[in-house]
Amino acid sequence: TDTMRAERQNGAMARLQTDILIRGLAVASSHIVAWNGAEARVYEWSLAMNDLEPKHVASFTTNANAIALREETIFCSAQDRVELCNLHGVVKQKISFSQGEGVPTHLDLNGSFLAVITDTGLIKIFQIDRREPKQLGSPGHFELYDDEASMKNEKKRKKCIKKWNWN
Repeated sequence: TDTMRAERQNGAMARLQTDILIRGLAVASSHIVAWNGAEARVYEWSLAMNDLEPKHVASFTTNANAIALREETIFCSAQDRVELCNLHGVVKQKISFSQGEGVPTHLDLNGSFLAVITDTGLIKIFQIDRREPKQLGSPGHFELYDDEASMKNEKKRKKCIKKWNWN
């Protein structure tokens, strides 16, 4: 779809109509980014705008499969890296991933922390409230499953191992 409705905690609501089919959204206190894997559109929706329609401020091309937004920085996962861009899509910094680490597929922001998950099940946490993003701790790995049957078989295997270890 190319239309969405945004609602603030204070009850203000706005309808956002874009010229692209929306694949994903990223929302910060005064901006909204809508993207479709080929293009991102940035809209301003500050608290002062209340129920007014968000104002289109920028567009840029991007092949990102995940985007996150913090204040005026857009985080785009593109190929083997996460790009830190301004609101016009100009790349300011990059966080690179090796071939063994995989391709970033999911981004999540919580305050001044960015979590990046790759297609190999790797998760890295970065502190992003400084000049250069800083990785915190060692990366973790998650098991990835192609389908539900694989996941059920793995759960059964772990249950058997646990039961066997208790005897």
